[in-house]
Amino acid sequence: MEELIYPLLSANGYRSATKEQLRSQLQSHPHYPSLKACTDTLDYFGIENLAVSLPQDQWEHVPGSFLAQIKPGPDPEFLVLVSKKDGEVKYRSETGSWQKATTEQFLDLWTGVLIAVEENDGSSAPVSQSKAWTLLGFLSLTALVAIAPIRNFDWVRASYAFLTLLGGGIVYAIASTQLQKSTWLGKQVCSTGEKAQEDACDQVINNPTVSLPLGLTFTDGAVIYFATLVGSLAFVGYQSGTMQVLSWLTLPVVVLSWYHQGVTLKKWCKLCLALSLVLLAQSAILLFQGFPSFSLPYAASLAGIFVLVAWGWQTRKQLGEKVQAGEKHLQDLLRFKRHSAALQILKQHPRVSTRDFQVGQVMVFGQPQGEFLRLTTVINPLCGYCKGAFQSYQKLLDSPTYAVRLQMLLLVPEATEHPATQVAISILQQYQKDPQLGWQAIKDWFQRTSEDTWHSQYPASDDTEQAMAWIKAQRAWCQQHQIGYTPASVLGDVLIEQPYSHQDLPLLIEQTEALDIHTEKP
Repeated sequence: MEELIYPLLSANGYRSATKEQLRSQLQSHPHYPSLKACTDTLDYFGIENLAVSLPQDQWEHVPGSFLAQIKPGPDPEFLVLVSKKDGEVKYRSETGSWQKATTEQFLDLWTGVLIAVEENDGSSAPVSQSKAWTLLGFLSLTALVAIAPIRNFDWVRASYAFLTLLGGGIVYAIASTQLQKSTWLGKQVCSTGEKAQEDACDQVINNPTVSLPLGLTFTDGAVIYFATLVGSLAFVGYQSGTMQVLSWLTLPVVVLSWYHQGVTLKKWCKLCLALSLVLLAQSAILLFQGFPSFSLPYAASLAGIFVLVAWGWQTRKQLGEKVQAGEKHLQDLLRFKRHSAALQILKQHPRVSTRDFQVGQVMVFGQPQGEFLRLTTVINPLCGYCKGAFQSYQKLLDSPTYAVRLQMLLLVPEATEHPATQVAISILQQYQKDPQLGWQAIKDWFQRTSEDTWHSQYPASDDTEQAMAWIKAQRAWCQQHQIGYTPASVLGDVLIEQPYSHQDLPLLIEQTEALDIHTEKP
């Protein structure tokens, strides 16, 4: 389902969640796959969304991109991504390609249920530096390979360079499939609108019984071979004899691949077949070069590139496997945290009363209109972990998805000369002037670059009596409820303890009914 949600978010200006993060949240949801899994995942990332059933006469009020539930049919997918513009509708399922339809044709398929997200009017986040450098490197290599035959044009050399780049693109799609990542090419070649065919590609590529010598898979061999060719054409040049020998060596591998697919597995991978055709085409084109002239210095350079590529791919593959294991662990952890048994353990902990604060004892932020959830937090300005906790609370208050009122306590020593107490006094004095000033002071503290600069911006007055009274009252409350650590979070009257943390507050807000936490009225 992340293959539908991610482009929906991108089309509406959101870059806050990666496809892997969406997958982890979705697949750990107890009702996955479902509409509720989608909306809860969007809520988790603080993205305002709406799941609603509309009559067909409201079609013109539907946004330009949304997720729609369709009636059962030949396609087993129940949810599609829809884009409508100028009376034309395009839609696709998670495993299918884009299909065009008139408005009338699509309305016959649509159940009327849709999921829409609010358009993000903020600026989109830029492409990450790692992705930018990867793209720049790929384009540079492509340019070098493409320019090489132009300088001394020869149609055989130019055709070979083109086939090498084409094979590299196919290999990228195959390697991504092995690493459980989807690509545009993989979807176009493998997917025919039926999930079985895409699964066939995955089953062939990831089949453990299909291997080459030295423990290499066909994917390993393909990646190393084409990456070596691209590197040699870009940095060493073209030498027909060596290329011919390499092409002849690939022919037994092509035959072996066909045998495994047709006889052993009885499944055909279209990506693998396309790569086989590229290898055969390379061998056929090189026949026009006549008898090969072998160059030992060129072969030595090629061997050096081969070693570097093989080492680089194995390192990348091991890193990818660790990332996959981490994502699997995260999914298992999220699934455990959503499990009713884990929630029951949290629910059975002694309750913490957070409604008995007198006015002037605690800082209060967020004034939701209508019913709200009470969230109480205990932090210390010098606590390293409190910065992340504060950012979690800030996201909840800034998100229109959550109606939260935040009560904040500062657990610091009573000695006024202590650095943490001095910061707390400044914050409390700013809050007593204006709650917004207090919030800004806390925000600036956790974003500070210099403590001296912060203290000069928010100086404490000599009259600390009222601030110290608050500090003592807040310490007494923490001692009463045996809270001697920071950060601590209390949702309603449930103290959030391991395995949960402040990062799980959006998840726990989904489960307020299971935790017996009730909303309050202003």
